[in-house]
This record gives sequence, C-alpha cells and structure tokens, in this order.
Amino acid sequence: MSNRIWLVILWVFIFSCDTQSDQEGDPHSIKIDSVENSDSQSISNMESDKIWILDFDEQHNEYKPKKVGSANPDQLTPAMVVAVVNKTWPNIQVKFLKIVNDTAFISIPESTVLTQQMGSQGALEFMITTTFTFTELKGIHQVSFDFEEGDHAVPGVYNRHSWDVLPM
Repeated sequence: MSNRIWLVILWVFIFSCDTQSDQEGDPHSIKIDSVENSDSQSISNMESDKIWILDFDEQHNEYKPKKVGSANPDQLTPAMVVAVVNKTWPNIQVKFLKIVNDTAFISIPESTVLTQQMGSQGALEFMITTTFTFTELKGIHQVSFDFEEGDHAVPGVYNRHSWDVLPM
C-alpha cells in the first residue's frame, strides 16, 4: 500500500473514536424522533439534486470535491440530506440517527455494496460526497458513519479535511 493510503487509514483510526456524550437531555443532541418530515415539497425538490460530486481536475491531475447543487443551510434539514444521498446512491441507503454538537450520526444498515462491491474508488466517492453533503447542514462539521467495516470502506468520524490528500 502506498503511504497515502496508510495515512488515510491512520487518520480514520485516530478520529473514529467518539468521546462525546450521548446522554438524554443533552441540549446539543437532536435525535431522529425530532426530525420533521412535514416539509415534503422541499424534500422532493432536493431529491433530484446532487449537492456534491467527486470531480477529476485534469489541470492538477487529482480528484476534488465539487459543489454542483445549491443548498441553503438555513433551510436544509437532515431528512432532505438523507433524501439527496439516497437518491444519488440508490444501492447504499443511509439512515439519519441524530445530531450531537457539530456531528451528524448516520448508519448504513446494508453496507455490502459500499464495502465489498463498488471498489475503493467508488467507496471513496460515496464517503466524500456524503460527508460533504451532510456538512452542508447548518452547524455540522463532522459525520459519524456506522456500518460494518469492509475491504473498501471503514466506519468512523469524517469531515471535509479527511481527504485533503486523496489517493489516486
């Protein structure tokens, strides 16, 4: 393995330890029960739009996240973000769990496609675009992924700087 991959794996391992409390009554915690799905018009509008893609920059010969959709953080909800991600990635369905402080917690109950079937590049693209999309939510800077680890993806806490150095 190249040094870049080992660096990413080490970084994931270090930052995958979540030390934040998830106690009842935590004023910085929003559980899934409090997520409103009543704004169905906004959700259906968002479902057709990707917010972030992983784009190849030929000038610099590297992959970079690229914002392609417009999302107003003041109007964006976790339900809308889930709809966007699940529409973009129909074979990998995410479930929003909660928000604690600046971290959105999501799970992928059926993660075989992500971890075993789409290869390293596909899994990397999913992890990056999903992280960038969830961090469009106002006040969210990190995304905690919960799924069964596999050959191509590792659960943990990620942010927009988790992939400052992308493997080719």
